[in-house]
Amino acid sequence: MLERHINNIFNYQINPPSEKEIYKNATTDGISEDQIQSYVAENFKKLGFSNLRGPFTKGCDFKGSYKGKYVSIEVERNWEFYVRQHHNYDVLIVLNPSEPPDNYKNKLPNTIIHIDLNDYRKWVSDFINICNNDSKSKIKEIIDVIAGELLGRYVNDCPNKERELSACPDCNECAYFGEGVWYEAQPFFNDMAFKFIAKYPINSKEESMTNLKSKIDEFYSSTVKRVI
Repeated sequence: MLERHINNIFNYQINPPSEKEIYKNATTDGISEDQIQSYVAENFKKLGFSNLRGPFTKGCDFKGSYKGKYVSIEVERNWEFYVRQHHNYDVLIVLNPSEPPDNYKNKLPNTIIHIDLNDYRKWVSDFINICNNDSKSKIKEIIDVIAGELLGRYVNDCPNKERELSACPDCNECAYFGEGVWYEAQPFFNDMAFKFIAKYPINSKEESMTNLKSKIDEFYSSTVKRVI
């Protein structure tokens, strides 16, 4: 099954997202934080920063200069995630265009930067076009396959299957996965798959399936299980 999926990917074209799709994913928090961080890292000057360091694995996501001041920066899908985690940083960057109500503003930084969705869409589309033009790099579709493999391993190991609010095997609707946020699992496993591809590039459809499965097992044990 895995071999068939990988072989099909090399002849598949990915369609860039429409404005409607980007808006829907942004407003329903369907875009991963890691992907938003990648956009910020590549486009920080468009957001008003003169320099940027990060992303960091502890503390704030980035540090950089904004309007002449050196600031700590957090990137979130929306302002609600920031409030839930009780952060206390200088600048918040979000993709979701929704504005916080007045009674929450005292829990948020004075500076909140909303990413321009049209520019974000262009950035994603440019990346996809590069992938489509490279016959050996169908990254998005490969990520979906690897994410499914990692998710399957997690479902087998999950200790919450018999609990009252379990939605097993649909981790996206499970109250015990991560923070219990709806559709949290798929973006997480997509992020993990992207990290897998970065660590173990799949250079051609001749990649040994036995070797690939072994690498997925190793990555799942060494990385995914430690994060969840």
